[in-house]
Amino acid sequence: MAHELGHVLGFNSEAFRYMRDERGEPRTMREPATNEPILTDSLGYRIPDESVLSNVTRIWKSAKTTVYRHSTALKTPMMLKMAKEYFNCHELDGVELDNNDQVYARGHLEKRLIDNELMTPLLSSRSYISKITLGFFEDTGWYRVDYSKANPIGYGKHLGCNFVMKSCYEYMQIQRERRQSFYPYCDQISFSNTLCLKHENAYGFCDLKQYYSPLPLEFQYFDNPRLGAADRYRDYCPAYVDPFLVSSCRPGLYQNNHSKAFGRPFTGTRNIYSYCNTPEKQSEVHENKNYMLHYFGKSSVCINHDSTRHWQVSKQHEIFEETSPKSSCMSHICSEIEGLILILENKELVCPIKGKYIDFSLRGKYFDINGSIICPPCRDICKIHATSYDSLSKRSTVNTQLKFSIVYTSGFQNNTLFEQIKTKIVLPALTYWEKSLGVKKIASDNIILERQCLDGQTSYVKWPNGTIGIYCNKGCENITRCFTEPIPDNYLNGCKTFVANKPSIQGSRGSGIPPNGYLVFVDASATEPCQSEDLLAYALACQLEFGTDRPVAGYVNMCPTQLSIKPEDVRSSISTFIHEMAHALGFSSTSYAFLREEDGTPRTPRDPQTNLPALGQDSDYIYLASKSTVTKVQRIWVSAVSTTIRTIDVFVLPSVLAEARAHYNCPTMDGMDLENDGGSGTAFVHFEKRITEDELMSGSYSKDSYVSSLTLAYFKDTGWYNVNMSMAQNWRFGKNWGCEFVQLSCYEYMKIQVAKNNPITPYCNKLSSTDVKCLVYDDAFGSCDLQRQKEKVPGENQYFTSIDGVSASDLPYYAGGPSLSDRCPIHRYNCSSVGIELLVGQQVTKCSDGESIPINAYSNNINARGLVLCPTCNAACSHRNIVILIVLPANYLLN
Repeated sequence: MAHELGHVLGFNSEAFRYMRDERGEPRTMREPATNEPILTDSLGYRIPDESVLSNVTRIWKSAKTTVYRHSTALKTPMMLKMAKEYFNCHELDGVELDNNDQVYARGHLEKRLIDNELMTPLLSSRSYISKITLGFFEDTGWYRVDYSKANPIGYGKHLGCNFVMKSCYEYMQIQRERRQSFYPYCDQISFSNTLCLKHENAYGFCDLKQYYSPLPLEFQYFDNPRLGAADRYRDYCPAYVDPFLVSSCRPGLYQNNHSKAFGRPFTGTRNIYSYCNTPEKQSEVHENKNYMLHYFGKSSVCINHDSTRHWQVSKQHEIFEETSPKSSCMSHICSEIEGLILILENKELVCPIKGKYIDFSLRGKYFDINGSIICPPCRDICKIHATSYDSLSKRSTVNTQLKFSIVYTSGFQNNTLFEQIKTKIVLPALTYWEKSLGVKKIASDNIILERQCLDGQTSYVKWPNGTIGIYCNKGCENITRCFTEPIPDNYLNGCKTFVANKPSIQGSRGSGIPPNGYLVFVDASATEPCQSEDLLAYALACQLEFGTDRPVAGYVNMCPTQLSIKPEDVRSSISTFIHEMAHALGFSSTSYAFLREEDGTPRTPRDPQTNLPALGQDSDYIYLASKSTVTKVQRIWVSAVSTTIRTIDVFVLPSVLAEARAHYNCPTMDGMDLENDGGSGTAFVHFEKRITEDELMSGSYSKDSYVSSLTLAYFKDTGWYNVNMSMAQNWRFGKNWGCEFVQLSCYEYMKIQVAKNNPITPYCNKLSSTDVKCLVYDDAFGSCDLQRQKEKVPGENQYFTSIDGVSASDLPYYAGGPSLSDRCPIHRYNCSSVGIELLVGQQVTKCSDGESIPINAYSNNINARGLVLCPTCNAACSHRNIVILIVLPANYLLN
């Protein structure tokens, strides 16, 4: 009706010659006697002035020919101005009119250029009035126009002069050369595959079809001369159109552009209605067949599927891939806090603000779906299709903080100290990681763990869209374990196997763990590894999340003979559990090849047939990581008796390397060293002990260990976690000691420091009985661990040309021995306006920088006399506790 009223109001070839300018003067000269237009054509028909209507010439290229096309175009000023702005083409010389049919000629806009505009000859199921048409009505001189009534989006908008002034064939060629999209045109026969239309909140299909006979040469855009669009009023240019019944303004003409011969996109509805914001359509959705999860309503928006990933439907334990369509109408809300949120039945998917694909799993009443959608940028949807949204207090937010689900094994619960170990050690350690890590990519549904296959025999099933599933050849084990512990059925999927040579899921599926979750089995059993006196605990990850490779289940065993809840041991026991959980969360050589980039893509290339890392495996069958994760570097290693080249493994992960360079104050650092000693379980899975000492992820136990920014940076670089860097502890070992400390041997470092008349800290060169000092990197004192070894030390570890009290022949037997001792009281201190006040026993003594002051203090029936060497106020008052070394004279007295 609106279209026909447009004709009645003046958009017709008969009215063009009567148009007037803004002053009310006729645009076409009139005869004085009759006041009729004076201009006529060769047949004697009255015609408008060329400033209103005339021909434009276009060079029209197809795949088979190049011709000149002369098209009729309107050229009135406001209409042309609006067209130039609409198409973003300031060279435009006229607004082309349809020339395909004499019935339509000169009375309609060219459909190829503005397909869904109200005044095109063949109406779309929804047509909109543009500013171009409104500009025409202003140019008639008869109307005042409200341009706010124009539709804000439209077909062909802002596509430029190449789109509006060249053939569709030439436009597609230009866009291909630029490696840019040539939407709205298309080149695939895919009536069953759909795409969200950029000019409408609907999905559509490419209307390319094959005719029985060749098209005219000027319309042959492909090697096959019979290929062209179903719509000749678009000059046979194939484009994405809505799959609707469309009608013409020609009397008696009613066309269906989506005949049964074209096939039909599966929507779960009774027809192919594709406009999303149509509430009346929702009643036609068949819930038991709505495999595309369509929702039609005022809050609905069209969302494309990721065509490179799976859309897998599981129904009654049968699995099939739905390959069409590639888009769905989905309900949404716009949140000021979270941006665009898509609603899939009772699930919410929070889209990244800038847009990106999201994998999801949905358990429905009639079927389950594993799918992937492409989130558009938030501003595109919430600006155009924005609806009202609930305040944060009215709706639950997605929790991304890591959350542990804990299973305490029978071995742990049988420990007589079970409750105390749990509350004093396990829970504080897990709480630390829950506060430190958030899950970066949250699934829309719970994470389901997979069952283990009988005899470990599996096959990879590659679906048509390229996604890969793993299925068991012989069925599944009765019990699926995480290391030694059975995984309860409520966390497990059904058995993924083959039935009649078709992939299928047999049996029921458990509820799984939350999308931000991690299932951890906590054990305290005297297993075979625990028979080693040096082993405190061990851990591993046992399952990874599909689609991200994040470890989501793991096992930690605390060796019971090493387990202590004595007050003096609790802190170190918590550190040990935090350390082991770091391994289970991904700080492990088995995880390096599965790390992800910031945008979620794998750091290590993947095998397209299995989606596993493609660089091979080492002798322990561990997948090799890319050189952008771990690489080898060479270092010159100087000792007192030799110079060698050491080849070591280093992290080159961006955040780890940046933190290491900043901590050590070494801008040229080429990698963060990994441990190269200790054998399997220590080497390659810890930071180098020599340069990290008491850092949490160094290779051996320290009384106090610190989770530094180095360790947290690793988890940031995994691509799996959002990391709270404020949880890093104040780790001081190696701080600002420079490249000489971190990249040279300890012998060379000590030699350089002596030459500079600097302390050789943290190293020492005196026997332990004579060298007791405060540790500059911790609130403790210790003795030098230089000792005589039972065997001669390898040449590369001989660092002394002389040691007081040691003969030259014995020097090859001396090297660092046990860990530093911390067996002494820690003195409390306060900072006052006059400096440091030491509390020794009950005596308060003021202390100035570097001063040696006498003390004579009593505490617990002990009298201590001697000298205290005061630290600097800055050093003392920047820490919570400090140790002051008491320098006692030879005739000291303790009572």
